[in-house]
Amino acid sequence: MLHPQWQKIAEILSNTNTHNAIFTNGIYIPDRIKTLKRAYNEILISLHGNELTHNHLVKNNDGYKTSLEAIKVSLDHIPSVIVETLLHPDVVPTLEHLAGVLNQSGIIEWRLMPYIPTNQHSSKFIGVNMFSVLQKIQ
Repeated sequence: MLHPQWQKIAEILSNTNTHNAIFTNGIYIPDRIKTLKRAYNEILISLHGNELTHNHLVKNNDGYKTSLEAIKVSLDHIPSVIVETLLHPDVVPTLEHLAGVLNQSGIIEWRLMPYIPTNQHSSKFIGVNMFSVLQKIQ
């Protein structure tokens, strides 16, 4: 939604018979929900752990609250709302908390994205075992 031609792109999409999805942090969802509703069948919103962890990772003190509000607004207007969570080492310990938050919000699809560091000093985090993470949050 930051693209300078975002409105035009959404207009084009709204005139197609395709399944359209957008991935966002949710900042603009409340203000743009009418356009999103016409153009998209699916919204993927990033939410990475509890409030402290999410805000730290996205470098925004209101990021967590903004994402939760975006989830709430989206669930009222969009057929499919999915939460995407980065399995950063700081996020994994907060997954149980996040599972509870998502359950209460009405989210039925939650996707966990592997964390792949881009610098040589972070290679110890590549091997996150998805199965053990899922066992911990059940």
